[in-house]
Amino acid sequence: MGNHEFKLVRALRLGTWKAQRDLAGCDTYRHLGEGLCRQWLERLEQLPLAYWGRGWVATHAGFDPHTWEPDLSVREPFWDHYDGRFGEVIVGHTPSTRVHRRPNNIITIDTGACYGGTLTAYCPETGAQRQVHGRRGPGSRWLEPREALLGSPC
Repeated sequence: MGNHEFKLVRALRLGTWKAQRDLAGCDTYRHLGEGLCRQWLERLEQLPLAYWGRGWVATHAGFDPHTWEPDLSVREPFWDHYDGRFGEVIVGHTPSTRVHRRPNNIITIDTGACYGGTLTAYCPETGAQRQVHGRRGPGSRWLEPREALLGSPC
């Protein structure tokens, strides 16, 4: 689960005026609408905050350097204080033009697919990377998230 999913789930469950205001600022909610967001709510609530493998963990943003619990918005505080306790940590959350392998065993893999960059997959067992280009190339048509979910022909 990432920070956007967490905010969407929280706002849908609260149902208060503040939650409605939060939903109005949520790109996912604006693109998918109430019906599709509610349809996916149960699945979104079940997403883990971290996925553990042998000698590695994948999490959205990193870990709180004080509690070592998954944190959905941390960046530099985690990157600067990670001591290797979980092995390799694979994170997204912070878009960049390329995958970064930090000296303290942190791999950042968000290559900005939602902004027209590439979508990157990373295999922690082998270190292999696979990237595919986004749909914003010359002559391509950007798909809105609703179109992509509903199976618009490519």
